[in-house]
Amino acid sequence: MRYEEKDFTLAKRFCGIVLGTDVFYRNMQMEESGEESFTSEGLVPVDFSGVAPSKITSWQQACSELEEILHEYEKLEDPVRRNYMLQQTGSFRKVCLWLSGFPMTFREIAAETMFINENPVGERFLQDMTKRLGETLKEAGYEGNVEEQLKAWRKARAIDGPEKTLETLEALLKEAKDKTLALGFEAIRDFDVHAKLVYNVPYNAYCDYMSRMIYINGEVSYTYDELKHLVCHEAYPGHMTHMAVRQQLVETGKIPADAGLVLTNTASSPVFEGLADNGMDVLGWSGDINDKICKLLDQIQAICNQNASHIYYCEEDGREKAKRYMEERSFSSEVKISSRLRYMGYPFRKAYMYAYWRGWEAVEKAWGRLPEEKRADFLTYLYENMHSVDTVLQFEE
Repeated sequence: MRYEEKDFTLAKRFCGIVLGTDVFYRNMQMEESGEESFTSEGLVPVDFSGVAPSKITSWQQACSELEEILHEYEKLEDPVRRNYMLQQTGSFRKVCLWLSGFPMTFREIAAETMFINENPVGERFLQDMTKRLGETLKEAGYEGNVEEQLKAWRKARAIDGPEKTLETLEALLKEAKDKTLALGFEAIRDFDVHAKLVYNVPYNAYCDYMSRMIYINGEVSYTYDELKHLVCHEAYPGHMTHMAVRQQLVETGKIPADAGLVLTNTASSPVFEGLADNGMDVLGWSGDINDKICKLLDQIQAICNQNASHIYYCEEDGREKAKRYMEERSFSSEVKISSRLRYMGYPFRKAYMYAYWRGWEAVEKAWGRLPEEKRADFLTYLYENMHSVDTVLQFEE
């Protein structure tokens, strides 16, 4: 991706508007919710842009100023950067419209804030994945239906108790960091991440970039393989690594300041999640059949969570139907389902479940079609530039 001087100037203006809108949003206290971990994020969970907030006093002002710079972004020369910033600026403008009270359906929120396919994943696709999971479990020596196979697999692979969970997480963090460094991610050489178990939270795992901590839901039981995936997603080579690379490049003036913002419900969100979910494949760390089982299970659950959020907001008695759907299809524990319902029940996260599967499938599709010799270039393209689902798929166009 090629950056021009105008791009750096526009990015600072974009960041100022976004950060000013975040201040306005926090002052307005738009979210009345008991989910403190999400409410405290505002619109910008992470900011290392180095840009001061502009003075924003209304949603109308924010939308108007974003509309102005949209027209400027139309004139950028690089087609990938132009596409990304038109989508990212447009998506944040949609967020402002939505939060201002402009009527938007659930499907419009998913499609127009994150620039993704807003449709639930079809039943046949989910059935095929469930069948593959059963076949893989059988190959590993587990008998019965898929539910029975998974119960036996989880028992065999379970990490027993909080102390052992933390010990396993710390060991996996060290190993994942070494593997990430071996790929050339020097931004994390002096960047040590640690894990902490937390309780009564609306998530399975959470990345706190500024404190270099990942918080793991201690009420959920994990297999060794699930912890491995969480470490890759949250830390190495996932969120922590992605943000460390971006921070280094922003602070040295090599990429525009917008890369210093993490924004929820925007065009960048699915790639933020999808890049993290592909972490094990990036590291080449999928070593045995247990990793294959875990990946299929995680993907089925990501799909079910997305479909459940659609049910939650688009059908009558949606919350109860979403709960039953996850109980019947996702192979998730009661505790995990409860945390997922809390997650999607938080108003500003209502469509965010789409970011996980839609991001995962986009990055996986692009990664899977590349020959080995192109993958290092693709990782540079992914980590050192900001992306939407569309621009991920524009690699080498």
